[in-house]
Amino acid sequence: SGSELMDWVAVSLRVGGSDLGRRARARRIATLTAAEDIPALRDFLRDKQREGVEIYVDILRLAVERGLIAPATSLDGVAHFMQSIMVGRVLVDLVDDADQDEAWVVSTLAAVAALLNPVG
Repeated sequence: SGSELMDWVAVSLRVGGSDLGRRARARRIATLTAAEDIPALRDFLRDKQREGVEIYVDILRLAVERGLIAPATSLDGVAHFMQSIMVGRVLVDLVDDADQDEAWVVSTLAAVAALLNPVG
């Protein structure tokens, strides 16, 4: 059901708050920063970003076909949003406060639920 899908999203977001998740985001930010001055790296990351969006869109399309979600916006837009909030979470990481991280998770789940519009 759409409710079970949102439960899975919640688990994923909470797991992402681990030390491993924080370190991975910090590395992504460092890599994105380096890509500004390294054209080959920028091109590689652009291609990987496009591939990642395609994967998200495919997953979302399956969820639509199975009647789990009725997205409020385009699948491409939702996919880009989902990827961008994961990188942007590094700003919450800087606060280094479990309560603030949980507040981010709750707010993100509300935003994702509004975009995905889970069914059932």
